[in-house]
Amino acid sequence: AGFTTAGAALAHLDLALSIVRSCSPTLAALAARYLLVEARGSQAEFMIPDHLAHADPVVERFESWARQRLAHGFSLAQAAVATGTSIPEGVLLDLVERKPVEFQLELGEAQVTCSFDPVPRAVIAGSGPVAEALDEVLTQAGWATTIASGVETAGGLMATLSSRDAAIVLGHDVEVSSRALQAAIASKAGYIGSVGSRRMQESRAQWLSYQGVDWSERVPGPAGLDINASTPGEIAISIAAEAIAVARADQELA
Repeated sequence: AGFTTAGAALAHLDLALSIVRSCSPTLAALAARYLLVEARGSQAEFMIPDHLAHADPVVERFESWARQRLAHGFSLAQAAVATGTSIPEGVLLDLVERKPVEFQLELGEAQVTCSFDPVPRAVIAGSGPVAEALDEVLTQAGWATTIASGVETAGGLMATLSSRDAAIVLGHDVEVSSRALQAAIASKAGYIGSVGSRRMQESRAQWLSYQGVDWSERVPGPAGLDINASTPGEIAISIAAEAIAVARADQELA
């Protein structure tokens, strides 16, 4: 079962509208308009953002069209045609692959310049002080990071990464960390970091070779720049710097 919640500051009005909108977007829009002109005006400041978000005819067309197809799914190209907008096919591919892109969007007779610059992501497979330090350093650098202690969870998250993103594997269990590394190699992650001693790297490489996986082209040796790092914080900085350098290089090539 799903749950819908509301916060403070009359957010219950937003909650009520969202419930009404789930059944009838038209009725919700009408209710929002009445709240905007309500004599006391106390609700207006909370209704204005919701009203603006749903008053645009393109938004309304998309919402109505999409609701009828949620069970079957649809593509951005189909949505663009159905709502009377136009997005170049190459731009759609860049959006799906989370690449920086700028394009002109036709909305009726108007033309709008749209830009998309995705936040780089990092999936950290493993746990411990180094994982926590990596999470903190990359977050401070503006990355969206996720620590996944389970190999299945890590593999699922890594499958969604793009060439601007990073997959970082650490851990003392050879098989578990090697399975995570295998998922990272199969992904589109631009940077793959294998954290551990040279002996651990050799053990992982051997495990992967038994699975028919060659990591030589995708994994640049032990993760991190050579700064003689020893503490978890220093190790995290060296790995983050290397991941950022790879992401920046990919951005310049895009």
